[in-house]
Amino acid sequence: MLCGFLFFVPVFLLHAQKNNEIVVPIPVKMFSEIKPDTGIIIPDEPIHGAVISVQLSSDQYLKTFEIIAPRTRPHDCKDRLTKPCYFVYTSNEAAYAQNSLASVLENETALTLKSYGIGSVTLSARGTASSQNTVVWNGINLQNAMSGVVDLSTISMNTVQRATVSYGGSSATNGSGAIGSVISLENDLPIENGVTGKINLGVGSFSDKRESVQLNYVTPKFATGFSAMYKSAENNFLFRNTSEIGGPLQNLVNAEENALQILHQTRINFTPQQTLNTYIWYTHVDRQLPPTMVENNTHQFQRDENLRALADWSNKFKNNTLNIKAAYTDEFLTYNSDIVSDSRNRATTTLIELKDVIDLKTGYHVGTGRDLSLHGIPSLLNFGANFSNTAIHSNNYQDVKQRTRVAAFAGYTLNLNILNITTQIREELTDGKFTPFIYSLDAKYNLIQSKKNNLRLLGAYSHNYNVPPLNELYWHDQNYGNPNLLPEESWNSELGLEYQYKREAFSFLARSTAFYIKMRNRIQAQSQNGQFHPVNIPEVNSKGVESFAALNYLNNNFLARIEISHTYTHAVNNDNHLLIYIPEHAANASFYIRTNGYFFRYTQIFSGRRYMTTDESYWTNPYTIGNIVLGFDKKLKKYSFNTQIHIKNVFDVDYQVISYYPMPKRTLQFQVGFGF
Repeated sequence: MLCGFLFFVPVFLLHAQKNNEIVVPIPVKMFSEIKPDTGIIIPDEPIHGAVISVQLSSDQYLKTFEIIAPRTRPHDCKDRLTKPCYFVYTSNEAAYAQNSLASVLENETALTLKSYGIGSVTLSARGTASSQNTVVWNGINLQNAMSGVVDLSTISMNTVQRATVSYGGSSATNGSGAIGSVISLENDLPIENGVTGKINLGVGSFSDKRESVQLNYVTPKFATGFSAMYKSAENNFLFRNTSEIGGPLQNLVNAEENALQILHQTRINFTPQQTLNTYIWYTHVDRQLPPTMVENNTHQFQRDENLRALADWSNKFKNNTLNIKAAYTDEFLTYNSDIVSDSRNRATTTLIELKDVIDLKTGYHVGTGRDLSLHGIPSLLNFGANFSNTAIHSNNYQDVKQRTRVAAFAGYTLNLNILNITTQIREELTDGKFTPFIYSLDAKYNLIQSKKNNLRLLGAYSHNYNVPPLNELYWHDQNYGNPNLLPEESWNSELGLEYQYKREAFSFLARSTAFYIKMRNRIQAQSQNGQFHPVNIPEVNSKGVESFAALNYLNNNFLARIEISHTYTHAVNNDNHLLIYIPEHAANASFYIRTNGYFFRYTQIFSGRRYMTTDESYWTNPYTIGNIVLGFDKKLKKYSFNTQIHIKNVFDVDYQVISYYPMPKRTLQFQVGFGF
């Protein structure tokens, strides 16, 4: 037995076909127990998926082991180079396959979502603005250069294999905007040879129809996959108009939506060490934008059309891994109404990134022959550079605008038995001007480490930044833009404790983190002479506590899980007033049970009062809603079948997230799927 064998271990899936053998890397957590004699590995955290065979490569062992991995979602996804992050979705969870990223985050986290009725949904964490939270797709930042945000409602989970959340500042790793949180979306292809596929159909309230398909073909040298989803809905639900006397019930108008998403990906294994992955992701969303409760119907219509292409090449040498990414994105948005005619906005971005990760434990000989090894200490050094150029063509700008960014970054990770430290630095040149020098330091210290009990002290400190979105600088309608805006800066600190307990069929995890963010030059729209213009707020402070607890019971085919999360956020401006639309309290609790293919999940969501004005004189009321998922899945040899019913807002609650934007009352959705 070897306890605590490395915090991260290179693990390779050993897949053989006839006489051909190929090794494909897969991420696996720290192993709490390794039994070389029996070939069994017990992971430190539950791993999503079945029992699989892997080849464990280390200084002491090189053989095939069997991972004992129950089918439960892991709580952590400890990346070797970045902040700790937490799984919120894997593609094996059929309950979210036909839902959006916004739906996943609403049910799985206590993050603050800003939902404009059935329109766009943006993210806020720890009192930050939506433009200060980043969505990353296979390592590529998806923040729109014009608005600075990502609409979470336009991302279908059918085209994503994994989604994770990382809290706190990480601009040193992910660049501009990563102040409050980072949502990482990842794609991969199956490992097993052959043809696999899934077909899902769904119908629901208000003429909601959804069809999705996945098809994969895998060989030892080449793999390709195709995913597509189409959704249409009328969204003409009843709501209570609280702006009128008596609160009459009315039908939502001008709310129809049609959306198509297509993803194609390939994997080419030139050698066991050299791999090329390519991705092409196309989204097309046509939607009518309904009026608020206090507006007349002006027949607003918006079309979002996005094309994203990425080539990701990596080569694993003896002691280092070299990675090169090249990406192109084309984002096109048009808007029309009875008032605004043909607003056209297009942003195209070209990106190239190079990164090298050196394993300093085994040594790395540069051209001079110098040995950089740390004599057996498990540690990693990474460095690289990033170049991107964005061009904006918009009839809302006076001319074509461009943004060119060049960045250099480096980091170091030390992984000891009781102490883990990651530090990262980054310097960026934006349009010929240096942005603030940024850095981050993350640490974890194991106070108690045993087979049953683990207590860890977590800490982080970072300096982060966010360049102004181009709309805030150059939007000329009503002279809105302010070209004199300064980049936003923040200093983030956090300290927390994490406790884990494991005994036979039971496992328990509790985590609590206190955070503090000091921000300078936060961008906020303010009224001047009856018109709104973006300005820099000298100082904003946000502090609070995030708490999470999970209890799991797993015995043969029976699984029960209870999860509770709560966030307290006190975010104030320089006048000591709470920031608008940031609730002080947000909570999420869920109960999940599964046995013999049947599963049931209940989620209760709570959001506290959200102030609509900076003087705290108007607010939206607190609300709590419940969601239910009930289903069944069955596998017969190579085939699988699943069916499920979703009931959202089960108690038919009238509520608003953003003032005067009505949210749907009780809705039902039925799904059926077939896999092979």
